[in-house]
Amino acid sequence: MPRHAFKGQAGVDIDITDFQSVYVPGDTVRGHVSCSRAFFPKKKKHGDRTEVRIRLFGRAKTKVVRKGSNTTHIYRGRAVLFEKSHVVAQGAVTGLARFPFAVTIPETSQPGFASRGDDWKREKGELASQRQQQQQKQRAAAAGGEEEGGGHRHGVYLSSSQDDVTKHELPSVYYFVSKSGWSGSKFEAYIEYVLEACLVCPGTESVTVQFPLFIRKHSTAQPIGGGDFEFGIREATRLLRTEMLLAENAERKPTFRERQRRFWNPSKTPKYAYTAKVAYPTVIQLDHPDPIPLKIYIVPKLQDEVTSICPDGDPSRLPPVEFVSIELGLKSKTRIRAPGDFTSYHKEEREHKFPIRFGLSQADHTFKVPLVVRGNIRDEPPPEYTTSDIPTKLTDEKHIAIASPESLNGNSNGRFSIRPVDDDIVRASDRPILDYSHFVPSEQGHFFMGTPFNLGAHLGIRLSQTGSSTLGAPAESPFGRFLYPSFDTYNISLTYQLEWAIRLTCAGESHDVHGLANVRVLPPSEEQEAHKKALLGSEGMQKNYDDLALAMGLAEMALGVAVDVLGAF
Repeated sequence: MPRHAFKGQAGVDIDITDFQSVYVPGDTVRGHVSCSRAFFPKKKKHGDRTEVRIRLFGRAKTKVVRKGSNTTHIYRGRAVLFEKSHVVAQGAVTGLARFPFAVTIPETSQPGFASRGDDWKREKGELASQRQQQQQKQRAAAAGGEEEGGGHRHGVYLSSSQDDVTKHELPSVYYFVSKSGWSGSKFEAYIEYVLEACLVCPGTESVTVQFPLFIRKHSTAQPIGGGDFEFGIREATRLLRTEMLLAENAERKPTFRERQRRFWNPSKTPKYAYTAKVAYPTVIQLDHPDPIPLKIYIVPKLQDEVTSICPDGDPSRLPPVEFVSIELGLKSKTRIRAPGDFTSYHKEEREHKFPIRFGLSQADHTFKVPLVVRGNIRDEPPPEYTTSDIPTKLTDEKHIAIASPESLNGNSNGRFSIRPVDDDIVRASDRPILDYSHFVPSEQGHFFMGTPFNLGAHLGIRLSQTGSSTLGAPAESPFGRFLYPSFDTYNISLTYQLEWAIRLTCAGESHDVHGLANVRVLPPSEEQEAHKKALLGSEGMQKNYDDLALAMGLAEMALGVAVDVLGAF
């Protein structure tokens, strides 16, 4: 069965009171079934048994059409999330009649999959994947650190037979279609919610009208922040060998002989090794008031065998690593399944990229990537010493703040050493610093210097359901199709990956830091949705609904239906 578009019939309509362009589970839809003409049986023996029924249902459907040279295979999968129906009036229907109704959208899926013939089971591989992710989450929690990649379930179908379906929240409306003009193959997945009114008149043809509803899943009360982003880490280590690492050579280009020397006599060539670390959020919220908190920092490798230009362990002598540019985007993966021919399910997947375009010259927004190192005061500090005396943020034009023994309240006898930061010990009071916004003292005599640079805030990177915006862009750059929140349901799974390529340069040598990591996309917060709703008003609400219908391809379908109805007169 195809998607339900707007369907009207002459003389029958659905009028919704206090119309909302988007509803959430738990809302009550109120309105009237309006009839401008009479409905009655053609034969008296049927009596006045006309019924006016209202029906609300939600379903997830998949369809795959695979065409070969001489064959066509079609796979269909349906999961009816819920179905509510009741009679709002009985008896004769005269002209200009209005029948009130009220139907509440359930909060979760409803039992009854097997009775509807669309039972869904979880497969063995998916059970193993879920157990593996749960074990990973438990290990990370026991270690008191972070879980790589966030820790949320990623791309696991729900089961209608092994789980309590009333615990599964309803997904937002969704539509994805991919066609091959060359082969004729088609991949389609959608989630729809439909309000339907039906006049059943014995002895004559029934009349049905349909009104698609846009329903979104619940979100967080306020925009997420801090540890809610569940940061993960991606890193890339770089080893440089060049005469340009020396301070006296920083402003000139290497000669041909110097370039050859690093290959033929590497032991005599200055070297510097460092790890570029990117702290990325594994949770991204659409329409968030703050930019995406994508952060970057450098951890130098100060061991003599890999870094020869810092013999005294003072990171301030190291040449800066500078940001040059970034390429950034999201990659979605829509996975579907449907009953197959010989196997339990026929499964397919499609990807789509959402590039984040920058409406500015990144050359005007370069910066020195900060070093983050861990300091250690080996001698006991004087009684008047407090950890607040130690600088933990940038204090000058250098790319790192350095605290010398003499700066610690005149404690010139103290010994001071620097060592690289270890993400496993980035914590305060034995709790991880989840937001990577700053590093603070973890215990008496130990502290961190330097602060990861918020690249997302620096470039003003924001995402909405329709496009991206960055600092300096005159307007939002549209994606071309909707960016839907992540979800898993019985036959459809939508997941995302954040993909980046950051160009860095140090001592005239450039290199890229690549990353690809799983992220979960959340819908806008309830606070943001309430603000948007207040700005829309009644006219804006209708326009927003029309825009959603156009984006999901329902407007074109409704136009075809309207032409058919007009042609009936």
